[in-house]
Amino acid sequence: VINGSLNLQGVMAVSMTRSFNTPTSVQIDLNNMAGRRSGTIREGDTVQIYASPRTWANPPLVFTGFVSDIMETSQVIQIMCLDSMGWLERETIKSELTYFQADAASVIRDIVANSAYSPPIGRLLAQTFVILPAGMSFKNKTRLKAIQSILNLINSTPNKVSLYADEKGVLNLVRDPYPQVPPVGL
Repeated sequence: VINGSLNLQGVMAVSMTRSFNTPTSVQIDLNNMAGRRSGTIREGDTVQIYASPRTWANPPLVFTGFVSDIMETSQVIQIMCLDSMGWLERETIKSELTYFQADAASVIRDIVANSAYSPPIGRLLAQTFVILPAGMSFKNKTRLKAIQSILNLINSTPNKVSLYADEKGVLNLVRDPYPQVPPVGL
């Protein structure tokens, strides 16, 4: 579904790629015989993907994001979509962030909250119990790269956390429910 109202016709394939602490990407291939569907979808349009036939009354929602790129030929339209973490990838931090002995979670919350795109925010951890070193610089990095730098630091400790966008496109920063516990020797 595009922009909440346009059901896509002629879907040939849908593929989704997910990785740890990165935006989920989806590629949708549409049949475009003789360019009939050309110009119906634009970059920035909202995309929702449901995982069932249209005959179901309430199909489960599996992805909400936006169109990040479109490639058209006379036969196929390839639509590339990203979840709401993708907005953080499109914006660069222009000035240095000021923080002093701040918990990493509060700096991540500030980076997300100050985005010009205003991504939807869900559960963001209040504390990670990791204090950022004073020398970390985020100037001229994308908001996502800055957050990934902080997450790499956090995840080098036993306090594992992840940032993801759920099926509704809401950003969440949560503790890893299954931390890596070393096996106990016999």
